[in-house]
Amino acid sequence: MAYFGGILTAAVLGILAFIFTPIVFSHPGEDALNNSLAALPSSMPLPAVDKLRQDAPTWLESSDTYAKKLTSRLNELSILPPYWPLQYGNQLVEQTRHLYPNTKFAEEVSADWRSKLQANSLPNATISGWYRGVSELQTLQDRLNQLDEKKGKYLTVSELKTAVFSISKSLNESVPVEELIRQLQNSPQDQPLSRDLLNRADLQLRQLNNSYIMATSNNQK
Repeated sequence: MAYFGGILTAAVLGILAFIFTPIVFSHPGEDALNNSLAALPSSMPLPAVDKLRQDAPTWLESSDTYAKKLTSRLNELSILPPYWPLQYGNQLVEQTRHLYPNTKFAEEVSADWRSKLQANSLPNATISGWYRGVSELQTLQDRLNQLDEKKGKYLTVSELKTAVFSISKSLNESVPVEELIRQLQNSPQDQPLSRDLLNRADLQLRQLNNSYIMATSNNQK
């Protein structure tokens, strides 16, 4: 009897140790650090959602809890900036630099992240294209205004064509994403959206976000 009592006591102590040891030896800082690197949430695959509905578990009968959590999450998502993933990446890099200051590891992480941002940012020609076009247009307007003030002065057709060509070239190098969206909105309703146009708009939005986060990060340091 004592033998079985000992076995029972050992089993109970083992269970208690299994339950409480992680709690005793866990560190809040470690938990917080691991949470900062946790996998991002994702929605359930629709086939799994359909199966869940068909299984009809009792806890799914009331939608109140789901509705409350859903509303909270959608409100949160609606105010997240479009560059949030990049901002989050910046914060993780800065976190690493503070955890492991002046180490090769932190420097490599920072350089690799910087390289990723630069590779997916707007090319310099694209960033300055619209500005150059507007500046050249203003220069042409100033020249025309000056000619109005000076009798007998004029621009030749060749000079005018050269100026207009230069302006057009600069503007075409940087078609704003607003124009791409306008083209998408005006696409024929009975035809699929242009894959090329979708890819260009998607690429430019991504590049804008990367360039924005790089510009703001540089100014904050």
